[in-house]
Amino acid sequence: MLPESQLPGPGTGPGTHAGTGWHACVASVRGREHVRLGTNNQDAVAGCSRDGVLAVCVADGCSEGAFSEVGARLIARFVADRACSGLGPAAVVDALVSWLQGLSLGQDFVQEQLLSTFLCAVARDGVVTVFGIGDGVVSIDGARTELDAGPDNAPAYAAYRLLGMDAPLVVHFCGVASRVAIATDGARALDLTSSFGWSNPHALQRRLNVTGGLHDDCSVALLEVRP
Repeated sequence: MLPESQLPGPGTGPGTHAGTGWHACVASVRGREHVRLGTNNQDAVAGCSRDGVLAVCVADGCSEGAFSEVGARLIARFVADRACSGLGPAAVVDALVSWLQGLSLGQDFVQEQLLSTFLCAVARDGVVTVFGIGDGVVSIDGARTELDAGPDNAPAYAAYRLLGMDAPLVVHFCGVASRVAIATDGARALDLTSSFGWSNPHALQRRLNVTGGLHDDCSVALLEVRP
């Protein structure tokens, strides 16, 4: 279990508890292609538990960015923290873009290090909200949606807004649910529903570590209501 407000780092796979019956588990693994090439995991995952609110976020760095894992990790942690603080989706994104603007050293820096999609799920007062920019996978009580990356497999990235480009925020779900999964597009071949009901907070990470066929980096975050 995590102390209040502690943000799990990418790939650590801890469990969290928001104090309202919600539990979370997160994990991230480097894909086979990046292992073969000797490159970093460009995905990231983070979570936050604070004042009865539980938020998790997955992020997928642009494969063409030399160090896009930097942006993915920064975005996952920032979004989870701000969502946990009570901000709505639009306010979270506005705060994120403003923060990234302060970090940016110009267009080349953005394209090299800051381009990343994200999906965030927040449980607050019995209601779950899932929102994000870009592609990925969303599962709500077993109903799975694979988000389209768009033409030429080129999803929108949050940091596009720093370059004056379109990066629409989409709210994928807002309502009552008991099992919610969000994942980067590397999880398209993964059965997310079988990952629920964990008894060990590291179970999801271990599952990703031993799952074959994950060509791309893969990050998963689960929210589940328990008695």
